Amino acid sequence: MALIDEEAQVRAALDALGVEVPDRLYQARSDDAGLRRAALWAMLWRTAGVRLADATEGSDEYGYLVSAYEWPLAEDQPCRAVQELRFTCTRVEVMADSVAPWSVPVSTGGEEDRIVDGWAAAAFCLIEGADAVLGPLAQHSGAVGAAHDAIARCRHLLRRAQEYLDRIAEAIGDGDKPSS
Repeated sequence: MALIDEEAQVRAALDALGVEVPDRLYQARSDDAGLRRAALWAMLWRTAGVRLADATEGSDEYGYLVSAYEWPLAEDQPCRAVQELRFTCTRVEVMADSVAPWSVPVSTGGEEDRIVDGWAAAAFCLIEGADAVLGPLAQHSGAVGAAHDAIARCRHLLRRAQEYLDRIAEAIGDGDKPSS
Protein backbone atom coordinates (compact mmCIF):
# COMPACT_ATOMS: atom_id res chain seq x y z
CA MET A 1 0.00 0.00 0.00
CA ALA A 2 2.88 2.38 0.74
CA LEU A 3 4.18 2.08 -2.83
CA ILE A 4 0.79 3.10 -4.22
CA ASP A 5 0.62 6.05 -1.78
CA GLU A 6 4.09 7.19 -2.81
CA GLU A 7 3.19 6.86 -6.48
CA ALA A 8 0.05 8.94 -5.91
CA GLN A 9 2.08 11.58 -4.06
CA VAL A 10 4.66 11.85 -6.85
CA ARG A 11 1.88 12.08 -9.45
CA ALA A 12 0.22 14.81 -7.35
CA ALA A 13 3.53 16.72 -7.18
CA LEU A 14 3.94 16.48 -10.96
CA ASP A 15 0.34 17.66 -11.43
CA ALA A 16 0.89 20.57 -9.04
CA LEU A 17 3.94 21.60 -11.07
CA GLY A 18 1.96 21.31 -14.30
CA VAL A 19 4.12 18.47 -15.60
CA GLU A 20 2.45 15.95 -17.87
CA VAL A 21 3.89 12.46 -17.94
CA PRO A 22 4.49 11.79 -21.65
CA ASP A 23 2.72 8.80 -23.19
CA ARG A 24 6.03 7.62 -24.61
CA LEU A 25 7.33 7.16 -21.03
CA TYR A 26 5.90 3.64 -21.04
CA GLN A 27 7.59 2.76 -17.73
CA ALA A 28 5.12 5.08 -15.99
CA ARG A 29 2.34 2.71 -17.09
CA SER A 30 4.17 -0.54 -16.31
CA ASP A 31 2.59 -3.37 -14.34
CA ASP A 32 5.65 -3.18 -12.08
CA ALA A 33 4.83 -0.67 -9.31
CA GLY A 34 8.51 -0.10 -8.55
CA LEU A 35 9.26 0.75 -12.17
CA ARG A 36 6.29 3.14 -12.29
CA ARG A 37 7.53 4.89 -9.13
CA ALA A 38 11.07 5.14 -10.50
CA ALA A 39 9.81 6.61 -13.78
CA LEU A 40 7.70 9.19 -11.96
CA TRP A 41 10.56 10.13 -9.64
CA ALA A 42 12.81 10.45 -12.69
CA MET A 43 10.28 12.84 -14.26
CA LEU A 44 10.21 14.87 -11.05
CA TRP A 45 14.02 14.91 -10.90
CA ARG A 46 14.23 15.89 -14.57
CA THR A 47 11.76 18.71 -14.01
CA ALA A 48 13.63 19.92 -10.93
CA GLY A 49 16.93 19.91 -12.83
CA VAL A 50 15.52 21.85 -15.78
CA ARG A 51 13.76 24.37 -13.57
CA LEU A 52 16.83 24.81 -11.37
CA ALA A 53 18.91 25.50 -14.48
CA ASP A 54 16.29 27.98 -15.72
CA ALA A 55 16.07 29.70 -12.34
CA THR A 56 19.83 30.11 -11.99
CA GLU A 57 20.81 30.73 -15.63
CA GLY A 58 23.06 33.73 -15.90
CA SER A 59 23.37 33.93 -12.15
CA ASP A 60 26.17 33.15 -9.76
CA GLU A 61 23.58 31.87 -7.30
CA TYR A 62 23.86 28.28 -8.55
CA GLY A 63 27.10 27.97 -6.60
CA TYR A 64 25.17 28.58 -3.40
CA LEU A 65 23.01 25.56 -4.13
CA VAL A 66 25.91 23.17 -4.63
CA SER A 67 28.54 24.55 -2.29
CA ALA A 68 29.14 22.59 0.89
CA TYR A 69 30.09 25.90 2.53
CA GLU A 70 27.05 27.92 1.49
CA TRP A 71 24.30 25.30 1.46
CA PRO A 72 23.11 24.93 5.05
CA LEU A 73 22.70 21.15 4.76
CA ALA A 74 26.34 20.37 4.09
CA GLU A 75 25.94 16.61 4.51
CA ASP A 76 23.74 16.59 1.39
CA GLN A 77 26.49 17.75 -0.93
CA PRO A 78 28.74 14.69 -1.36
CA CYS A 79 25.76 12.31 -1.48
CA ARG A 80 24.01 14.52 -4.04
CA ALA A 81 27.16 14.72 -6.16
CA VAL A 82 27.52 10.93 -6.16
CA GLN A 83 23.83 10.43 -7.00
CA GLU A 84 24.05 12.82 -9.93
CA LEU A 85 27.27 11.23 -11.17
CA ARG A 86 25.74 7.74 -10.96
CA PHE A 87 22.65 8.89 -12.85
CA THR A 88 24.84 10.46 -15.53
CA CYS A 89 27.19 7.48 -15.57
CA THR A 90 24.34 5.04 -16.19
CA ARG A 91 23.00 7.18 -19.04
CA VAL A 92 26.43 7.45 -20.65
CA GLU A 93 27.04 3.71 -20.21
CA VAL A 94 23.81 3.00 -22.08
CA MET A 95 24.88 5.43 -24.81
CA ALA A 96 28.21 3.59 -25.07
CA ASP A 97 26.42 0.30 -25.72
CA SER A 98 24.74 1.62 -28.86
CA VAL A 99 26.85 2.72 -31.77
CA ALA A 100 25.11 5.60 -33.51
CA PRO A 101 26.09 6.44 -37.13
CA TRP A 102 27.95 9.59 -36.04
CA SER A 103 29.89 7.97 -33.22
CA VAL A 104 33.31 6.34 -33.27
CA PRO A 105 32.95 2.56 -32.90
CA VAL A 106 35.73 0.84 -31.00
CA SER A 107 36.27 -2.66 -29.71
CA THR A 108 36.16 -3.11 -25.95
CA GLY A 109 38.96 -5.61 -26.16
CA GLY A 110 37.00 -7.99 -23.98
CA GLU A 111 33.50 -9.04 -23.03
CA GLU A 112 33.19 -11.05 -26.24
CA ASP A 113 34.92 -8.16 -28.03
CA ARG A 114 31.85 -5.92 -28.12
CA ILE A 115 31.85 -2.81 -30.25
CA VAL A 116 30.87 0.37 -28.40
CA ASP A 117 30.68 4.10 -29.01
CA GLY A 118 34.25 5.10 -28.18
CA TRP A 119 33.46 8.63 -27.03
CA ALA A 120 30.73 7.50 -24.65
CA ALA A 121 32.84 4.59 -23.40
CA ALA A 122 35.71 6.94 -22.53
CA ALA A 123 33.31 9.41 -20.89
CA PHE A 124 31.75 6.55 -18.90
CA CYS A 125 35.15 5.58 -17.50
CA LEU A 126 35.92 9.17 -16.50
CA ILE A 127 32.55 9.74 -14.85
CA GLU A 128 32.77 6.42 -13.01
CA GLY A 129 36.28 7.44 -11.91
CA ALA A 130 34.92 10.68 -10.45
CA ASP A 131 32.27 8.61 -8.66
CA ALA A 132 35.01 6.37 -7.23
CA VAL A 133 36.99 9.36 -5.99
CA LEU A 134 33.92 10.90 -4.33
CA GLY A 135 32.95 7.59 -2.71
CA PRO A 136 34.80 8.08 0.58
CA LEU A 137 33.54 11.67 0.79
CA ALA A 138 29.93 10.62 0.21
CA GLN A 139 30.23 7.91 2.84
CA HIS A 140 31.96 10.31 5.25
CA SER A 141 34.76 7.78 5.47
CA GLY A 142 38.22 8.76 6.57
CA ALA A 143 39.32 5.14 6.52
CA VAL A 144 42.67 4.64 4.84
CA GLY A 145 41.45 1.40 3.22
CA ALA A 146 38.52 3.19 1.58
CA ALA A 147 40.86 5.89 0.27
CA HIS A 148 43.28 3.34 -1.19
CA ASP A 149 40.40 1.44 -2.82
CA ALA A 150 39.06 4.67 -4.34
CA ILE A 151 42.50 5.61 -5.69
CA ALA A 152 43.08 2.14 -7.17
CA ARG A 153 39.63 2.11 -8.79
CA CYS A 154 40.11 5.58 -10.25
CA ARG A 155 43.55 4.71 -11.64
CA HIS A 156 42.09 1.60 -13.29
CA LEU A 157 39.28 3.64 -14.85
CA LEU A 158 41.67 6.32 -16.05
CA ARG A 159 43.76 3.63 -17.77
CA ARG A 160 40.59 2.27 -19.44
CA ALA A 161 39.61 5.77 -20.58
CA GLN A 162 43.10 6.26 -22.02
CA GLU A 163 42.79 2.94 -23.89
CA TYR A 164 39.47 4.04 -25.39
CA LEU A 165 40.89 7.43 -26.35
CA ASP A 166 43.86 5.73 -28.02
CA ARG A 167 41.47 3.44 -29.93
CA ILE A 168 39.39 6.46 -30.98
CA ALA A 169 42.53 8.23 -32.22
CA GLU A 170 43.45 5.11 -34.17
CA ALA A 171 39.91 4.73 -35.57
CA ILE A 172 39.78 8.30 -36.83
CA GLY A 173 43.31 8.03 -38.26
CA ASP A 174 44.85 10.53 -35.92
CA GLY A 175 48.47 9.99 -36.92
CA ASP A 176 49.38 13.53 -35.83
CA LYS A 177 48.39 13.15 -32.19
CA PRO A 178 49.35 16.15 -30.09
CA SER A 179 52.15 15.37 -27.67
CA SER A 180 51.19 15.06 -24.04
